[in-house]
Amino acid sequence: PWAEAGGAYTVSEGSSVTLDGSASMGFGSALTYDWDLNGDGTFETQGATPTFSAEGLDGPSEAAVTLRVCVQERPVDCDMDTATITVENVAPTVALSSAATADEGSAYALTLGAVTDPGDDTATGCMVHWGDGSSEACTPGSTLAHTYADGPASRTITVDLADEDGVYPGAGSRGLTVENVAPTVALSGAASVEEGSAYVLTLGAVTEPGDDTLTGCTVNWGDGDSESCKPESTLTHTYADGPASRTITVDLPD
Repeated sequence: PWAEAGGAYTVSEGSSVTLDGSASMGFGSALTYDWDLNGDGTFETQGATPTFSAEGLDGPSEAAVTLRVCVQERPVDCDMDTATITVENVAPTVALSSAATADEGSAYALTLGAVTDPGDDTATGCMVHWGDGSSEACTPGSTLAHTYADGPASRTITVDLADEDGVYPGAGSRGLTVENVAPTVALSGAASVEEGSAYVLTLGAVTEPGDDTLTGCTVNWGDGDSESCKPESTLTHTYADGPASRTITVDLPD
């Protein structure tokens, strides 16, 4: 007989590939097919087209398999052939979990899961890119916090991993929307005023969690009148008639 193990074969670490010894020839005689798939000298696997598993193997590397074909009627009449299987490295991945939105100026929590790697590799580096130009080192299986300065904005967080086989950009990614948060201003004044008398309203400082610049300020006195204002200042207004309930509001565009 003449053994033909086929190949060359390529398989990703953690995956499997079908071997093909069917090109072997018996010159009119029926053949038996026995394979040594782990290189230990024992032909433990039978059949012309067995499956080779790269589970537990680390790439990039090579593995050798040997096919022995024998004439069925004469088991001592055999031939052997060896094929090489290239085991390719598979990039590791890491799962990211977090909220789909973040308020500008507030801490945003990102949780990194464990690294998934079908090969026998050890993560040696981890870097998170927050999508706003800032980055920091990370540890799989931990939680990080980050503050986005301004919204509205769409950001994509990516995580790079490194191991002894190389560096893998974007091993994990997650998109989010940074929401704008409206500015606020504190108002203080008496709870009542007599009609025809000046009412004094004091505006405090503007609270703005984002990186925004105030472009205006308008106070609405609640009786149909309004006027421009400035934060951290005092205004007066005279209500013409009572009794009446009024609500003062301040608009702050940025």
